[in-house]
Amino acid sequence: MTPATYGRRVGALLIDLLMSYGIGAAVFTIGFAVAVSEASVGLGVLLMILGPLAGLIIGIWNKVFKEGKTGQSIGKAQMGISLVDSTTGLPLGAGRCFLREFVFSLLNAITGSLFGILDYLWPLWDQKNERLMDKIITSRVIKSGMTI
Repeated sequence: MTPATYGRRVGALLIDLLMSYGIGAAVFTIGFAVAVSEASVGLGVLLMILGPLAGLIIGIWNKVFKEGKTGQSIGKAQMGISLVDSTTGLPLGAGRCFLREFVFSLLNAITGSLFGILDYLWPLWDQKNERLMDKIITSRVIKSGMTI
C-alpha cells in the first residue's frame, strides 16, 4: 500500500469541500437574493434553510456512505486515492467513516480548531504520510489509481 501524497490529499479535500459547501452556499445565496428582492420572501427563506441542509446531506453522503463503501469520496476518486483500513486494505465502512468524522469534529471543537490544523498538517512530517485521525482510527490514505 503506497501512501497518497500530501498534494493529492489536499486536492481531494478541496474538491469534497467545494462540493458540499459550494452547493450549500450557492442555494443559500440564491435564497438570500430572492428574499431581499422581496419577489418571494417565503421562497427565499426556504432556499436559505435548504442550502446549508443540502450541503450537510451531500457531505454526509460523500464522506460517510460513499467513502465508507468504496474507500473513495468524490474528491478522492478524482485524485486517484482511497481511504482504507491500515491492516486489511479494505474500505472502512460507513460506521468507521462516521466515527472518523465525528471524532475529528469533536476534537476540533474541544481544542478551538487547533486539532484540525495539526491533523491536516501532520502528514507533512509523518514518515507514513498519515493524519492524526488515520492513527486514531487505524486507517490509511493510499494511491489507488482507480476511480469509482
